Amino acid sequence: MKHLHITKKLVLVLLVLTTAVACSKDDSNGSGPNEPIETSFYFLTYNETNGIENYALLVNDNVREIEQLTDYQAVSIDVENGDVHIAGYYKNNTVWNAAYWVNGASQPMPASDIRTFTTDNVFVNGKSFITGRTVSPLVEIKAKLWVDGTEQTLETPASYNSFANAIAVSNTTTLIGGWINEPNGNSIAVLWENGTLQQLTDGSRNAIIQDVFIENTDTYVAGYDTSNSNFIGKVWKNGVELFEISTPGKSNIIQSFFVEDGDVYSLSTTLALDGSNIRTVDYYKNGVFQYELVRSTTSVAASKIMVMDNAVFSLGGFVDEQGIGRSQFFKDQEIFEDFNDNLIFDFVIE
Repeated sequence: MKHLHITKKLVLVLLVLTTAVACSKDDSNGSGPNEPIETSFYFLTYNETNGIENYALLVNDNVREIEQLTDYQAVSIDVENGDVHIAGYYKNNTVWNAAYWVNGASQPMPASDIRTFTTDNVFVNGKSFITGRTVSPLVEIKAKLWVDGTEQTLETPASYNSFANAIAVSNTTTLIGGWINEPNGNSIAVLWENGTLQQLTDGSRNAIIQDVFIENTDTYVAGYDTSNSNFIGKVWKNGVELFEISTPGKSNIIQSFFVEDGDVYSLSTTLALDGSNIRTVDYYKNGVFQYELVRSTTSVAASKIMVMDNAVFSLGGFVDEQGIGRSQFFKDQEIFEDFNDNLIFDFVIE
């Protein structure tokens, strides 16, 4: 959901805006409607200088370096009370291990001789939650959850592999989305709610959950299903399919979505099926197409979408005709910030 395959690397940017609204990936703990707060936008990227990848934070025009680890990668961020929490992974000798930073400082994570990759993170009520997987080549792949650095293996049927892609946490619910499969079998879209596995598709075709959301007591997951080898975007509410996005002549994968007052705002990556190789990032509301944000004949990424004060903020990435990776940040349909030849992986509103 947060990655775009490119050769041009990245620069970190932070925009700080002020507005009277509260919102979060879990929308059940925000301030009341009569309690306006200042809201900041944080964008996570990195740059490559002389072949060296370097992550950093730019906060209120002040650059804060992220502690360098060996061959490290940052994959997601969350922010609480101005503290920035980052999940990623790095090379521990020759083996990928989970990594975690708070305000740029590396935090202890369990060392492992098994390949370990993280995918998403949130920080809620003073606790860190990170999703990912461990990979034992030619043996198994298992979905993982780390709570304050303590590893848990998510429920997985015997002989199946499992993958955790995204997490949302409220006061009562930990919701994780991803997929499972038997070796050489189709992927099955799944969610884990408070550790309990629920299969959303039957394995007769490939399906994957890409993103999750909690609003009040309702849980939402989104991703894609397949039909006749074509991707179809889908959203499930409380474990039941809510709607699908099936566009004639296009494949559709929901990469990111946001829920407010029961309305579902989503970003999809699409691919034209007419041989033109046109890829787009499209915005939908409740499964109905609204407008196209970016397009490319090479690669696109629907990085993230959030709703703030009745405005829809979206982050899209694409590779232009010169083969340069770019990101554009939108307020509704208009470009709010054009990052030119820079790419942004993730953003958080606090």
